[in-house]
Amino acid sequence: MADIFQRLVKNYGPIGQHRERAHGYYAFPRLEGEINSRMKFRGKEVIVWSLNNYLGLANHPEVRKIDAEASAQYGLAYPMGARMMSGNTTLHEQLERELAAFENKEDAILLNYGYQGIMSIIDAVCSRHDVIVYDAECHASIIDGLRMQLGHKFVYKHNDIADLEKQLQRATALVDKQGQGGILIISEGVFGMAGDQGKIKEIGDLKKKYEFRLLVDDAHGFGTLGKTGAGVGEEQNCQDAIDLYFSTFAKSMASIGAFLAGDRIIMDYIRYNIRSQIFCQKFTDAICCRQLKKIKNAPNNAGVKRKVVEQRIETAKRFKRKRI
Repeated sequence: MADIFQRLVKNYGPIGQHRERAHGYYAFPRLEGEINSRMKFRGKEVIVWSLNNYLGLANHPEVRKIDAEASAQYGLAYPMGARMMSGNTTLHEQLERELAAFENKEDAILLNYGYQGIMSIIDAVCSRHDVIVYDAECHASIIDGLRMQLGHKFVYKHNDIADLEKQLQRATALVDKQGQGGILIISEGVFGMAGDQGKIKEIGDLKKKYEFRLLVDDAHGFGTLGKTGAGVGEEQNCQDAIDLYFSTFAKSMASIGAFLAGDRIIMDYIRYNIRSQIFCQKFTDAICCRQLKKIKNAPNNAGVKRKVVEQRIETAKRFKRKRI
């Protein structure tokens, strides 16, 4: 019998194999100074292009003021406990109501983390009889969520609606043959690697021909797309086609946590069946105060949002040209 650790030290993985050269430089660099587009690295000022601070809110004076006031009032521990048991507060519920209204949905659920959240949503919604159809360039968190599923999965070429329809036909035939189960399509609102938008409106139009539900991970679109920042559904005028709208607070909101919005009856089901949130500590009221402030100010950041989107698209184009 081999020691399980032997395999790990023989093969550190595709990224880990470069650890000795990369650590502290390309990987795990130690940046110093105020969170900004320019920070200190090894004593020198450098341009930082990988911060999750899309709208520059991390050090906004009003946000920092709320941080200080909320920390003084609630501390950084309150509430203590899983939300279902002893960790629920009026601020959690207020933030959920305001997020639901902002996304024009009936209800919303707060989640501790984006990565953990999207994985847990897939787990809570899909059974082994359901079929998932997903974009080839979906984020690693979605792929990890799919790995936990016992049901069938079909992948379609990135943003290729014709191929999506082909996979939908396969999924429909399989569900009909099984005599049970349904279909969930998963796409991103804005794909993080290339910066292009998912074809959410065109996917939604396929509901006229096929029966399925649509989950959109809009981590990069929330706060940056649409007239008010409500995301890709608002941008493409197809919010009603999105059955499950997911986003993280880690990008445009420069914070921690995530949320899911949709029909109240479905949010209630997920709230009572999403194991990663039921059996864990909830994020604090201080963080809730921070998010509430940003949600209230979101419609006032239209100019900043558009500039961010344009910069992301131009940067993605430059990287593509260099790869070619």
